[in-house]
Amino acid sequence: MVFCLVLGEVPSRTRNFVVDITNEMIYVSHIQRAVRDAKKEDPPFNSIPFNKIGLWKVSIPTNYENDKLKTLDTIPSHEIDIKEQLGGEEMYPNTRIENYLSQNNPTNNHIHIIVRPLPPVTTAGTFIMGPAGLVHLFVDNSNLNVQGKENVAKFERLGRFNDEGVLSFDELIIDYSRLLEVILDNRKVGGTPCIVGSYLPLYDSLCSFVESNEFEVEVFERNCTKHVDMEITRAITKTAITNGPGTLILILGDKDLHLGIKETIGRLKFGFGLKIYIQV
Repeated sequence: MVFCLVLGEVPSRTRNFVVDITNEMIYVSHIQRAVRDAKKEDPPFNSIPFNKIGLWKVSIPTNYENDKLKTLDTIPSHEIDIKEQLGGEEMYPNTRIENYLSQNNPTNNHIHIIVRPLPPVTTAGTFIMGPAGLVHLFVDNSNLNVQGKENVAKFERLGRFNDEGVLSFDELIIDYSRLLEVILDNRKVGGTPCIVGSYLPLYDSLCSFVESNEFEVEVFERNCTKHVDMEITRAITKTAITNGPGTLILILGDKDLHLGIKETIGRLKFGFGLKIYIQV
């Protein structure tokens, strides 16, 4: 019996799970199968073969605070070096289990194996991997400005009622470039930032910000919400497939899109962090 933890699942003390090592299990590949079976209801394990599950032998106490637990619980999974920071040893599928784990009962109150699903392979049969640890930015601008005017009117008690009977502060001007700068917080942007919507404000410094950061811009006719959602989903899907794990930042005007995006990321690749900023 060993206790395993999927890298990125926190808190590590309560998210680890048990895998029974039976007499029939001889090679590490047998543990890979057992891990996949134990987590078969959870993405990405419900959509990847067992041989895409990486295993690392570790010895991390869970009954007291220590640096390794702190690393697991506070550092993004894609930034953790299992060998250097957790004292891990990679377990190879065709190696006998006894080469890594004691035949006697493993130490109690310990995590014995770190589980790290491997990136998916493309249809061409090769890995397409950009750098890991970067920030990927997506802006659904279809109603960000409209929602902002309504929110300011609501919370600041300003403005007037529009034709739909909704209080709106139409004098509001959103400095989009400042908004994006604050959210990015000097983090390195990966790939091509994407802004999608039916309305592209040009009255502030957004134009120069978009040009300097080489944004991918898509503008649709007004009220084409489905087109906007599809384009955002396409851009995020492409990013998740072609880049190493990092952070996806999605800026929205409402909640309609984000549940589908979470599901998409869960099915695509393990290891991405997702931050969603919504005007509510």
